[in-house]
Amino acid sequence: MTTFLDAPSLYVDQQSITAVLGGSVTVTCHYAKRSSFKWCKLGSKCISKSGEMDGMEVIISTQWEMANVTLKELKEKHSGWYFCQNGGFQMPVNLTVMREITTYFLVQSKSLDSQLVSGYFDGQVTIKCKYNGPGEKTWCKVDGTCTSGDTKVSIDTHVAGVFAVTMTGLQTQDIGWYWCGLGNLQMPVFLSLATRPTTSKQKIITWKYCTTVLVSKSKL
Repeated sequence: MTTFLDAPSLYVDQQSITAVLGGSVTVTCHYAKRSSFKWCKLGSKCISKSGEMDGMEVIISTQWEMANVTLKELKEKHSGWYFCQNGGFQMPVNLTVMREITTYFLVQSKSLDSQLVSGYFDGQVTIKCKYNGPGEKTWCKVDGTCTSGDTKVSIDTHVAGVFAVTMTGLQTQDIGWYWCGLGNLQMPVFLSLATRPTTSKQKIITWKYCTTVLVSKSKL
């Protein structure tokens, strides 16, 4: 069995969300195990069940490994930073409420439909960042280090609406959160690594043998 290292205890499908004025949006928060889940606005209050927050309706639906938070009747004043909180873990989400949406940003992985990307030590992994709109394309680690391409990271922009980020020579220090960046838009991606499974060859030895049967004939 292959075990992946350092999987995040709390993450969201999208960390930068754009919604239409007067509309609604749903944030899905994933966690390893539910523990006093809350939805909070940065610098303001938190709620643990469906209710009202700053003039918008908030519907919280929790399951074993995720919570769906639906925000309704959105106004421009609702733009800002929020966060999912589960036990001692927090994951920020930036909400932008616009009169009309002109840009979207979506991350897809070759191996997963979510923002969790898995690879092998000493191997490589490719993340496809899909977008619609202008802006500089960058790949950043959460510590603030960004690149548009170097000896370890290559960014392919040949396909319209997609830029593919390929990381090679993966090591322990590469595990963690990254940003797929398009101008001021950012989409988080978590990279986990595992040891590549080894296959052992079995040597099959076949012993050939002969059985000698002695038959004695008695003289009549």
